[in-house]
Amino acid sequence: MTREEIKSRDIFEKTENSYRKQVSKKYGWKQRGYINWKIVSDYFFCLYHLTLEDAYLKVKPLCC
Repeated sequence: MTREEIKSRDIFEKTENSYRKQVSKKYGWKQRGYINWKIVSDYFFCLYHLTLEDAYLKVKPLCC
């Protein structure tokens, strides 16, 4: 990759994270890096958004 392509990719990723944070906050999700999470009815929902094409959701119960 050229230096310009790397800069363009970095700008795109920053913009994507910013928009994702705005939308997720609107619906009650929290974000840290590429992970969004939410706790609903004693369940932990974790949405992994690693690349533009890949995203997956994990659900775990919150129990003592």
